[in-house]
Amino acid sequence: MKWALLIGAIIEILGSFVVYFSADLMFITDTQTMVYRLYGLTMFVLGLLNVFIFKAKIDNKSFKQMYLTMMGFHAALSIMCHNAPDAQFPLYREASIAHGLLFALFIFFYMKDIKPE
Repeated sequence: MKWALLIGAIIEILGSFVVYFSADLMFITDTQTMVYRLYGLTMFVLGLLNVFIFKAKIDNKSFKQMYLTMMGFHAALSIMCHNAPDAQFPLYREASIAHGLLFALFIFFYMKDIKPE
């Protein structure tokens, strides 16, 4: 499961740089540039949090809760991106697919690590 967190972290950090420095590549920008920069910063922090969880080498209930939270985050973001208006977010399909694939990756590693009791 930890590798899914690392892959998610790398994608979040790379995406945060794009959103922070070039929001016009993903969004129709107008006066909301500060909102996009705040979103980019939030993505960066979330990516760092994933890296810290990956490096902590913990395997307990807290790790599982953090992992499931990130899995739910990607599922929710995939749905939200899919429902975004095309006029504001022209790459909504790509973002929805990317977060959907991350969600699927998280589910795959979660199911792989389930141990019989």
